[in-house]
Amino acid sequence: MLSLKRRCFYVLPFLFLSPSVAHPQNKAAVSLRDVRKIFVEPMPNGFDQYLIAAITKELSGRISIVTLKDDADATLTGAVNKEADGTPSTVARRVLGMDLTTGALRLLPKDGKTILWASEAGDKSIFLVPYRRTGQRKVAERLAKDLRKAIENSSP
Repeated sequence: MLSLKRRCFYVLPFLFLSPSVAHPQNKAAVSLRDVRKIFVEPMPNGFDQYLIAAITKELSGRISIVTLKDDADATLTGAVNKEADGTPSTVARRVLGMDLTTGALRLLPKDGKTILWASEAGDKSIFLVPYRRTGQRKVAERLAKDLRKAIENSSP
């Protein structure tokens, strides 16, 4: 009969070689097509409210916005940058057709270790500038449309 030390000497190397013991199976990374519930983090200047409205409008029936982070499959984070109205640079940028408001978003899975999706957008409109929406609302609409396209392209 083999001693305990000798048995351990023969058995231990095989335990480390076994993939189920040596390298536990990690849960598969969440993909964009698996996301059904999104938590939108608070953002400066109330930009999160424009995003919630735009995403609800653009992705109704596909994505739900939840109010608790623990209930979400992914978290939407980001920021918006808006130049002050009435400043000379604002007037010049509007005349030249440049963005006055820009925003950037990223969608993170629950573990927050990867980025599922990221995009940025501005509010410039080349045609009919006085009659088109601008500002945070326009940026939110463009980002929601980008998210919808990304989800549609990721579907099998």
